[in-house]
Amino acid sequence: MRFVSFAVGGYKSFGAVKGDSLVDIGKAFGGRYDTFGAVLRAGALPQAMELATTRSPSVPLETIRYLPPVPDP
Repeated sequence: MRFVSFAVGGYKSFGAVKGDSLVDIGKAFGGRYDTFGAVLRAGALPQAMELATTRSPSVPLETIRYLPPVPDP
C-alpha cells in the first residue's frame, strides 16, 4: 500500500494509491486528521489502511500534485 500527500488546486489531503487513482483518506476521516503525519502520531495507521482497502478511489493520479508524504514529521 502506498500512501501519498497531494494537492488538487488549493485542496490538500492525503490518500492511498489504487491503480491509476487514489482513495482520499483525509476526506474519509472527515477532517479529523489534517495530514498523514497527524494520522501517524495519533496511532491511526490501521484505520487509514482499512479506509484505503474498503473505499473506492475517487481522485485520478493525473490530476494531483504530489507533496512530501509526511509534510509535518
